[in-house]
Amino acid sequence: MPVSRAGVEARCAAISEYRKAISPWCYDHVPRDNFLGICVIDDCIDYIERNLRKKITLDDLANFCGRNKFQVIRTFRKSLGTTPHAFILGVRVSRAAELLRQGEPAAEVACEVGFVDQSHLIRYFKRHVGTTPRRFVYQA
Repeated sequence: MPVSRAGVEARCAAISEYRKAISPWCYDHVPRDNFLGICVIDDCIDYIERNLRKKITLDDLANFCGRNKFQVIRTFRKSLGTTPHAFILGVRVSRAAELLRQGEPAAEVACEVGFVDQSHLIRYFKRHVGTTPRRFVYQA
Protein backbone atom coordinates (compact mmCIF):
# COMPACT_ATOMS: atom_id res chain seq x y z
CA MET A 1 0.00 0.00 0.00
CA PRO A 2 1.67 3.27 -1.09
CA VAL A 3 2.34 5.80 1.61
CA SER A 4 3.05 9.47 1.05
CA ARG A 5 6.04 11.39 2.33
CA ALA A 6 3.82 12.69 5.11
CA GLY A 7 2.92 9.09 5.94
CA VAL A 8 6.57 8.14 6.34
CA GLU A 9 7.20 11.15 8.55
CA ALA A 10 4.07 10.39 10.55
CA ARG A 11 5.25 6.80 11.08
CA CYS A 12 8.64 8.03 12.35
CA ALA A 13 6.92 10.51 14.66
CA ALA A 14 4.48 7.88 15.93
CA ILE A 15 7.28 5.47 16.81
CA SER A 16 9.15 8.24 18.58
CA GLU A 17 6.05 9.37 20.52
CA TYR A 18 5.19 5.78 21.42
CA ARG A 19 8.66 5.25 22.87
CA LYS A 20 8.57 8.54 24.80
CA ALA A 21 5.17 7.68 26.24
CA ILE A 22 5.94 4.15 27.39
CA SER A 23 9.55 4.39 28.54
CA PRO A 24 9.05 6.18 31.87
CA TRP A 25 6.00 4.11 32.69
CA CYS A 26 7.62 0.86 31.68
CA TYR A 27 10.84 1.26 33.59
CA ASP A 28 9.61 3.17 36.63
CA HIS A 29 6.29 1.57 37.52
CA VAL A 30 6.19 -1.99 36.24
CA PRO A 31 8.39 -4.84 37.46
CA ARG A 32 10.17 -6.22 34.41
CA ASP A 33 9.74 -9.82 35.58
CA ASN A 34 5.96 -9.58 35.61
CA PHE A 35 5.30 -7.55 32.50
CA LEU A 36 5.79 -8.75 28.94
CA GLY A 37 4.10 -6.39 26.50
CA ILE A 38 5.35 -2.85 26.54
CA CYS A 39 8.78 -3.58 28.00
CA VAL A 40 9.48 -6.28 25.41
CA ILE A 41 8.48 -3.92 22.60
CA ASP A 42 10.63 -1.15 24.03
CA ASP A 43 13.61 -3.51 24.37
CA CYS A 44 13.11 -4.80 20.83
CA ILE A 45 12.92 -1.29 19.40
CA ASP A 46 16.15 -0.38 21.20
CA TYR A 47 17.84 -3.48 19.81
CA ILE A 48 16.55 -2.80 16.29
CA GLU A 49 17.73 0.81 16.33
CA ARG A 50 21.21 -0.13 17.57
CA ASN A 51 21.64 -3.02 15.12
CA LEU A 52 19.88 -1.67 12.05
CA ARG A 53 22.91 -2.28 9.82
CA LYS A 54 23.06 -5.97 10.76
CA LYS A 55 20.80 -8.82 9.80
CA ILE A 56 18.29 -8.98 12.66
CA THR A 57 16.58 -12.32 13.17
CA LEU A 58 13.63 -13.21 15.32
CA ASP A 59 15.94 -15.36 17.43
CA ASP A 60 18.18 -12.32 18.03
CA LEU A 61 15.21 -10.30 19.29
CA ALA A 62 13.96 -13.16 21.46
CA ASN A 63 17.39 -13.74 23.01
CA PHE A 64 17.86 -10.04 23.66
CA CYS A 65 14.47 -9.75 25.37
CA GLY A 66 14.78 -13.01 27.28
CA ARG A 67 11.60 -14.43 25.74
CA ASN A 68 10.88 -17.04 23.12
CA LYS A 69 10.26 -16.02 19.53
CA PHE A 70 6.56 -16.82 19.68
CA GLN A 71 6.05 -14.45 22.61
CA VAL A 72 7.88 -11.73 20.70
CA ILE A 73 5.68 -12.21 17.62
CA ARG A 74 2.47 -12.20 19.69
CA THR A 75 3.56 -9.11 21.59
CA PHE A 76 4.41 -7.22 18.39
CA ARG A 77 1.10 -8.16 16.79
CA LYS A 78 -0.88 -7.20 19.88
CA SER A 79 0.96 -3.94 20.62
CA LEU A 80 1.89 -2.63 17.16
CA GLY A 81 -0.39 -4.57 14.82
CA THR A 82 2.51 -5.92 12.77
CA THR A 83 5.17 -8.60 12.83
CA PRO A 84 8.73 -7.92 13.96
CA HIS A 85 10.02 -8.40 10.39
CA ALA A 86 7.56 -5.91 8.93
CA PHE A 87 8.40 -3.47 11.72
CA ILE A 88 12.13 -3.79 11.02
CA LEU A 89 11.54 -3.13 7.31
CA GLY A 90 9.43 -0.10 8.18
CA VAL A 91 12.16 1.29 10.44
CA ARG A 92 14.77 0.70 7.73
CA VAL A 93 12.67 2.46 5.11
CA SER A 94 11.94 5.37 7.47
CA ARG A 95 15.63 5.77 8.27
CA ALA A 96 16.48 5.50 4.56
CA ALA A 97 14.02 8.30 3.82
CA GLU A 98 15.73 10.51 6.40
CA LEU A 99 19.18 9.85 4.94
CA LEU A 100 18.02 10.34 1.35
CA ARG A 101 16.51 13.69 2.32
CA GLN A 102 19.94 14.67 3.67
CA GLY A 103 21.46 14.02 0.25
CA GLU A 104 23.13 10.66 0.85
CA PRO A 105 23.53 8.40 -2.23
CA ALA A 106 21.08 5.49 -2.39
CA ALA A 107 23.84 2.85 -2.47
CA GLU A 108 25.37 4.16 0.75
CA VAL A 109 21.95 4.52 2.37
CA ALA A 110 21.19 0.88 1.53
CA CYS A 111 24.29 -0.30 3.42
CA GLU A 112 23.72 2.13 6.27
CA VAL A 113 20.19 0.91 7.03
CA GLY A 114 20.83 -2.80 6.58
CA PHE A 115 19.63 -3.61 3.09
CA VAL A 116 21.77 -6.01 1.09
CA ASP A 117 22.17 -3.66 -1.86
CA GLN A 118 20.62 -0.68 -3.60
CA SER A 119 18.04 -2.73 -5.52
CA HIS A 120 16.83 -4.26 -2.26
CA LEU A 121 16.41 -0.76 -0.82
CA ILE A 122 14.55 0.47 -3.90
CA ARG A 123 12.17 -2.51 -3.89
CA TYR A 124 11.16 -2.11 -0.24
CA PHE A 125 11.19 1.67 -0.37
CA LYS A 126 8.78 1.64 -3.30
CA ARG A 127 6.58 -0.92 -1.54
CA HIS A 128 6.35 1.16 1.65
CA VAL A 129 6.44 4.72 0.34
CA GLY A 130 4.87 4.23 -3.09
CA THR A 131 7.65 5.85 -5.06
CA THR A 132 11.31 5.27 -5.81
CA PRO A 133 13.99 6.88 -3.64
CA ARG A 134 14.99 9.22 -6.47
CA ARG A 135 11.47 10.53 -6.97
CA PHE A 136 11.08 10.82 -3.22
CA VAL A 137 14.15 13.07 -3.06
CA TYR A 138 13.01 15.18 -6.01
CA GLN A 139 9.55 15.63 -4.49
CA ALA A 140 11.16 17.22 -1.46
